[in-house]
Amino acid sequence: MEAQADAIARGGQLATVSSEEELETIIRLAQEAGFDRVWIGAHRVDGEIVWESGENVSFYRWDNGEPSYTDGGDGATEDYVMLWEHNGKWVYNDSRENPLTDFYGMYGGRTGYVIEYVS
Repeated sequence: MEAQADAIARGGQLATVSSEEELETIIRLAQEAGFDRVWIGAHRVDGEIVWESGENVSFYRWDNGEPSYTDGGDGATEDYVMLWEHNGKWVYNDSRENPLTDFYGMYGGRTGYVIEYVS
């Protein structure tokens, strides 16, 4: 929620990823910035993934076992989508709003977000 609020304050929104090409661009940007994971503009509403842009998206590259909807460790709801490098591949992971609060060791490193500007 903080990332989306900042994106809006900067005149954009968290990025919508609707194709392999867009995903590869975001991965490149994340790697160039030295991030281990980035928030993207998708979250769950009433059990369904929606994008901040309102676009209907059918392209997803989920990690194995994802989307899980709840955290396997403590059962917390996972309603937000991030892109992270896991087992050598950049994939989607659904997550709680602030995973650093409870799982700093697993989510340590650099986390960012990608802003999309629409003209």
